[in-house]
Amino acid sequence: MGIFLEYQYDNFYVNQVFSFLDFDTEDSVPTVFSFLLLFVIAIILFVIHQFYSIKKYSKHWLILSLVFFFLSFDEIISIHENFIPLLKRFKFTGLFYFSWIIPYAIFVIILFIYYFPFLLGLPKKNAIRFILSGIIYIAGAIGIEGFEGMYFEKHGYDLNFSLLYTIEEFLEMIGLSLFLFSIIEFKFDNFTIQLVKK
Repeated sequence: MGIFLEYQYDNFYVNQVFSFLDFDTEDSVPTVFSFLLLFVIAIILFVIHQFYSIKKYSKHWLILSLVFFFLSFDEIISIHENFIPLLKRFKFTGLFYFSWIIPYAIFVIILFIYYFPFLLGLPKKNAIRFILSGIIYIAGAIGIEGFEGMYFEKHGYDLNFSLLYTIEEFLEMIGLSLFLFSIIEFKFDNFTIQLVKK
């Protein structure tokens, strides 16, 4: 609704108010919310790393925690955008117009291959939720971002582009929220099992 009002009324005060709710600016409420989600997830993953009973997968929790710490600061200072000038000479177009998605997509594939045995070692319900939350998050962060680049290349920054990046950020938030719920549930279940064993 705010996006439509911002484009409908070219008013300084309207623009100032809705800039705080804009999903595409670094100093907005949605960006801070996403940062906090990522940061809290990183902390909980680190706690699981410290107390998880199966030491075989302890480093997996630690690496995942570090990944989410990085993503939390990337959300605030947009580290990923630094890849665009570096890859500009390759002149990517279409889905890869925002070329930062290429190194990030490669990293996601490598991460999934590395974590596949880890996922198989989790209880089934946790593994399914971890995978589902990852799919939702990546669908927004990389999938929709690709369509944004393709649209932006042809039409520039307009209402439709604003809707696309809002959908992108919304999917990211849903994925992160589901993952946060999943790891809290996993931590609680694992802690309960350890108490029973004692």
